[in-house]
Amino acid sequence: MIGDVGYLDKSKGSLRQLFNTFHDVKSSPDGTEQYNLPDNFKPIQPPLAEWETIRDPNKFGVNSVVTSEGIQVINSSDQSM
Repeated sequence: MIGDVGYLDKSKGSLRQLFNTFHDVKSSPDGTEQYNLPDNFKPIQPPLAEWETIRDPNKFGVNSVVTSEGIQVINSSDQSM
C-alpha cells in the first residue's frame, strides 16, 4: 500500500509492515499485527484522494519484483547452495 514503511522478512519472503505514513493506527486492518509508531508520529496530511491513486490489480503478475532503478535482483533459486 502507498505509504507502507517496513522491511523485507527473509524467512517469509515478504514485507514486514511497521506502519503506514498516511494512517495513525496501531494495528493492521485485520488486527493480526500491532504497530509501534515512532514517537511524536503524525500521519501525512492531507491523505491522498482517491483520484490521486490508480489501482490496477493486473499491473504486476505473481512473483513480480518491483524495485527502484539500479537495484540488482538475485533470485535465491539461481544461486548454488
